[in-house]
Amino acid sequence: MDNPLDIITACLQNSEKAKRRLVELYSSKVGGICRRYLNQQEDIKDLVQDSFIKIFTNLEKFDSNKGDFGAWIYRITLNTVFKHIQKSKIDLQITYSDDEDMINNLSDHQGVSLPDDMDMKDLLSYIDSLPKGRRTVFNMYFIEGYMHHEIAEILGISVGASKAHLNKARMQLIDIINKNNI
Repeated sequence: MDNPLDIITACLQNSEKAKRRLVELYSSKVGGICRRYLNQQEDIKDLVQDSFIKIFTNLEKFDSNKGDFGAWIYRITLNTVFKHIQKSKIDLQITYSDDEDMINNLSDHQGVSLPDDMDMKDLLSYIDSLPKGRRTVFNMYFIEGYMHHEIAEILGISVGASKAHLNKARMQLIDIINKNNI
């Protein structure tokens, strides 16, 4: 029983076997999303559990005509993570100046140039080493595809703070990459 629609139907009929199978199939995806934003194993475990509770609670609302089940789970998990970030008041309010230096830094570092031999595992560890605020905004912008006004609304910060976090994350990643690839 690996067809998501069959699993959903069985879960809605309260099949424990189907519920276990759903968790088996999607726990690594849900855990990966949570790990992208948090470092504390305890928080990750809690958010994986919270995500699955929300998935099972809202399973009857899933409409296969509106999208893929994996994407639906992905969205629930992201919302769970973002609500946790808001609720735990992770320090995302940074100070920044609107001076010319910031504008110059943004134009000088539009992206992160990766060496041709860069290992994805190394890149992910570099991203994980960023401070929480920077890592969160970086992931939301580059990986999830959110725009700064959306990031600001989700995280309860200003658009300027979102841009500053992203800029500082880029510069810090460039420094880390350069130091590790000399």
